[in-house]
Amino acid sequence: MQQKTHYRIVTLGLKGGTGKSTTAWHLAHIFGPLHPTIIVDADNLRSCLNWQAIAEALDHPIPFQVVSETGYEDYIAEHGVPTYRILDTQASIPAQKLGEILRRPRQFYVLPLRPDVSNVAAVAALARDIRELTPEQPPHYAALITHRLAQAQVSNAEDTQAALRRAGIPVFEAMIRQTKKFSDASDAGLHVGKYGDKAAQSAWKEYQAVAAQIMEDMKS
Repeated sequence: MQQKTHYRIVTLGLKGGTGKSTTAWHLAHIFGPLHPTIIVDADNLRSCLNWQAIAEALDHPIPFQVVSETGYEDYIAEHGVPTYRILDTQASIPAQKLGEILRRPRQFYVLPLRPDVSNVAAVAALARDIRELTPEQPPHYAALITHRLAQAQVSNAEDTQAALRRAGIPVFEAMIRQTKKFSDASDAGLHVGKYGDKAAQSAWKEYQAVAAQIMEDMKS
């Protein structure tokens, strides 16, 4: 019998407001319809758990489940190990906890950041920890530029992407644009692709591209 493959994705950020939880939520919406998927919500704000509660209250079915760190073992006991596990870590994660996470095998790390070259140094430090502590070599990770405005920040986002590459950090080709529909989606327990305007659909396609790049990397 062929052994089932399990994919572990971790969203990591050195500070809040980078789109870390939003990224976990949208990736789960992409992988969930394909195979059993779970978000382990370890963030201080418990955003994903809150969005799941909103979805349930508004009768908006979601194709995955969100649990706390302490609830993950109970989930496994009842449902088995999911194909996709997405860990949404806390912002400003302590060094000891970060080390524990990075030493786990076969994980892909998504490093969201806002489009500003001043954020590159912090992401470079996080990337260095990943390279030094992750069992797999080379490790699986990439920086993801979020909150890109359609016009004003295009050049800033491209400059940030170029600076990351000069620093030797893998970068997702897609950059997640900012749209008010992210806030609307959170308030309704939905994903941004549920909205029909051009900006929302573009952001959803960008997350789909991110998911595809993760899978291509992890299968290589």
